[in-house]
Amino acid sequence: GSGKIGQIIYVSDEEFLLPVYTAVYATVEGAEEENCYTDDYFDVVNPVKERVEQYGYYVLDRNSHFSYVDYGNCGDRMDAIAKVFPVFFYLVAALVCLTTMTRMVDEQRGGIGTLKALGYSKLSIAMKYVIYALTASLAGGVVGCFVGINTLPGIVFEAWNIVYTVEGLVPEPQIGLCLIAILIAVAVTVVTTLIVCIGSLRETPALLLRPKSPKNGKKIFLEHIPFVWKRLSFTRKVTARNIFRYKKRFFMTVMGIAGCTALILAGFGIKNSVSKITSAQYGEIFDYDVLGSFGDGADIEGFSKEYPEMYLISNYTGMASETGEPDAIEKRITLVSVSDVNKYNEYTNLTTYKKNKEVSIPEEGALITYKLAKDFGVGKGDYIYVSLDGERYGKIQVSDIITMYVGQYVFVSDAYYEKIYGECLPVNTFIGRLDGM
Repeated sequence: GSGKIGQIIYVSDEEFLLPVYTAVYATVEGAEEENCYTDDYFDVVNPVKERVEQYGYYVLDRNSHFSYVDYGNCGDRMDAIAKVFPVFFYLVAALVCLTTMTRMVDEQRGGIGTLKALGYSKLSIAMKYVIYALTASLAGGVVGCFVGINTLPGIVFEAWNIVYTVEGLVPEPQIGLCLIAILIAVAVTVVTTLIVCIGSLRETPALLLRPKSPKNGKKIFLEHIPFVWKRLSFTRKVTARNIFRYKKRFFMTVMGIAGCTALILAGFGIKNSVSKITSAQYGEIFDYDVLGSFGDGADIEGFSKEYPEMYLISNYTGMASETGEPDAIEKRITLVSVSDVNKYNEYTNLTTYKKNKEVSIPEEGALITYKLAKDFGVGKGDYIYVSLDGERYGKIQVSDIITMYVGQYVFVSDAYYEKIYGECLPVNTFIGRLDGM
């Protein structure tokens, strides 16, 4: 439940009484070189899987494992975030560049006027500032790519390892992505610089050699409302005039600060979301210490008599758990069937998604997680189709939608499961608490 290994049990070969192996883990030649989340990987694996299935074996590929699919979904979510963040960064960079270059050009009006008077072309004068902007953006882009590639993936990877257990990160060169990022940074900076330079180069040398004339003074909107204007202090009047007088600087400042604040807020939001998953999922929703599965033909009655005391299990309850697949959606779900709802409630705290109200598994209908309901576009009273083993299909009515941070679940009673699928699923899982925990 916590994601950490607390105990390890070692047994001798004699303890395994099965005469043959019951499972085989195999790798496919040529698959290791491919990214396991791409179609190229499955183009290599699927033909081998189909040949093995012809011998009557039940074959599970990576898509049959929840952890693999869920890890891929996390990557997709991070990919969606990565498509939004750069827009804010480039917008802030453009605003900073516009402010910096505007001030630089204004401070060097006399020099620009002198160069124009000496006969230098507008292009040659503008190139002085363009080269400055180009050099700065290239240097910043190269340093940013180097630092970003060598730090950010590792930070995200370690954050995910709070929930998952994955081997060390293997960096992959992203030369193409770096080139695109640098080119966009250069384009934004250079274009902004050109816009600033063109505005100043339109003026004659005589005007450039003189200080820039201040804008004509005029009343602002608030000055036409004596009731408000008279009650403002001198400082506030000056501030209000500056805001309306220099609208471009004002909006640039607002947009820049708003963008940076949004990025900081999003960063803290992601951090808090990731850190809360473990404690909320395995401390609030699933409030048990141990979960175990029974193999085919397991002596469940013998387990109940001998093993709880042996492994310091103070109390436990059994249930039926099976993986399934919703119709028309490529997702793996866990279907949980419970015989004693009141006993199951002692180890879980299922709550409704919006009102956060405690809810129990109903006799008729099912509790489904919010993400599953969202993907299906269903609500209370609607129906979903769930396939088990690709053969048995059940039309399940949604009784309520619950909060769940990890995994997609459908909770039903044994009676409702039998009504939908025509048979009762045998107990194959138990959850319980340990002594002293």
